[in-house]
Amino acid sequence: MMQAIENNEITPFPELPTELVRDILEFAAFSCRATSLTLTLVSSFVRLWTLPSVYNTVVLRTSGDVKSFLQSISSLSTSNHSKLIPNVTPTQHVKHLAIFALGPLQSIEQIIAQCPNVSSLACGFSLSSYAAINLKLPTAATIVEIPSQAHIQERHLLGLSCRDGIPFPLLSQDTTHLHVQISTLQVLLSLLQMHKQLPVLTHLALRIPSTLLATPHSASLFFQEFTRV
Repeated sequence: MMQAIENNEITPFPELPTELVRDILEFAAFSCRATSLTLTLVSSFVRLWTLPSVYNTVVLRTSGDVKSFLQSISSLSTSNHSKLIPNVTPTQHVKHLAIFALGPLQSIEQIIAQCPNVSSLACGFSLSSYAAINLKLPTAATIVEIPSQAHIQERHLLGLSCRDGIPFPLLSQDTTHLHVQISTLQVLLSLLQMHKQLPVLTHLALRIPSTLLATPHSASLFFQEFTRV
């Protein structure tokens, strides 16, 4: 992509349309995360093109990850006239957000609130504790509208998130895909409210540990209750 010209200077991407250069760089960024991070340092324009790939999927596994990410996006949200900071904040590009850290819960709420375009949210923290201190998850009223044919809202409730049952009031009613890690019969029984609480739900995935079905009695009870859902 580099070519020597008559005066012995090197010019990048000679005679290539800007649209083609952008396609090449965006493809490279989405193909390799390390490449996407490197490309953000090339120029303000390249940074603007490649930021969506950097922030498309965010996974926060520890409390340190939560604090660092919140500090990062908070600093980028402050007023700054640098050309390296685009008008669109990076959190606008987050489509898939997974938070497996147990806290701090207030920081988790701030992160979720600053990522309004998330279509897939995975929660590994305790939602009952989250609700107990009056924290909120995004609802249909706060999610940016998108075309109905692409309207997919996924919620993954894993680990400790629904240990005390599924907290349907925290889930947006526009949820279309629900993935639940079943840990107790109480969680299973809470599914009885599913169709009433999530009217547009089209896909349901259940992860059932073998210990829940370890005995004939527990297996019979499980399927008896599940047929009522």
